[in-house]
Amino acid sequence: MLTAMDEPFPFPFPQIEKSELVYQEFVSVRRDSLRYHTGHRHHYYTLDIANHAVSIVATTSDEKFLLNREYRHSNGKVILSCPGGLLSENEDPLDGAARELLEETGHTADSFRIIGKAPPLPGLCSQNILFVHAHRIKKVAEPALEPSELLSPTFMTLDEIYQYIRQGKDVDGILCSSLFFYHLQRQQSI
Repeated sequence: MLTAMDEPFPFPFPQIEKSELVYQEFVSVRRDSLRYHTGHRHHYYTLDIANHAVSIVATTSDEKFLLNREYRHSNGKVILSCPGGLLSENEDPLDGAARELLEETGHTADSFRIIGKAPPLPGLCSQNILFVHAHRIKKVAEPALEPSELLSPTFMTLDEIYQYIRQGKDVDGILCSSLFFYHLQRQQSI
């Protein structure tokens, strides 16, 4: 059965007339000068960051979720999020997920499984996030945080997470995507 997403895209992609690096430090900002099929010209800015990252849905054997309360400077707030981070070039996603979970929380898991993939900000960057379920986690060490990381691991039930979201408290949108992929995985297991 074909869906609207299976149909050919009805517009030609814009042509890049010029591409230039505008800024480069930890991230790069690129400005592309685009020309559309209508003749319209537009500058499009793209944030170039690590191509891949992982977000880890970490659960205990009794289905509690290990999350992070993390200070995010760009928001000036503490945000509820999943453990995760950038993958180094050519790093295996499951190895990267195990590394990030251990660094941020001091936990490991009996099993790691990729449950989804999605771009977090497709209008701004080309990065993809791989969503990983770390099942039956256990603490094996103290967290080994980077000097710039201000985060505190916490355990919550799924109902507590939903209540937290319903109350309008600050959560990372990637946490919401992580829960979505977790639910899809659970439905397939039934």
